[in-house]
Amino acid sequence: MRYFIIDGYNVIGQNQPNKIGCEIERDNLINQIKNLFFNTSYSFIVVFDSSRSAIKFEKRSGIEIYYSKKGLTADKLIVNLLETKKYDPKLTTVITRDRELSYKCKILGAEIIENFNKIKNKNKIIRKEKITPCLGKKEVDYWLKEFNIEEN
Repeated sequence: MRYFIIDGYNVIGQNQPNKIGCEIERDNLINQIKNLFFNTSYSFIVVFDSSRSAIKFEKRSGIEIYYSKKGLTADKLIVNLLETKKYDPKLTTVITRDRELSYKCKILGAEIIENFNKIKNKNKIIRKEKITPCLGKKEVDYWLKEFNIEEN
């Protein structure tokens, strides 16, 4: 399995987001990922800085979302996820413009993409993957015949 770890606020372009715009921007990023990559076999992980007392984790539309805890930056959490092999660095692409984070992730074996728009372009490649149909040809033919539908 291939993983994409996204440095949330770095991609959004906000270092110190205000509370109102912050949630909207986070939701917009998550929805963008969901809409662009909804039918792929890849895992998407988004990591945000937070001031919570513990790491918070949630899963939305198949996207794993981490919020770092107080005293732990999103950058450190991303490196930790790679170091502990929660996500195999050799099968992971990290999306960030942060040079220090990029350097650390590269050393661990991860691929780096600095621009989120480049991952959007990768979507064209990702979508070309062959998806095994749920029904065989005989079953499809049966149902087409059953509903009097002519195959084009």
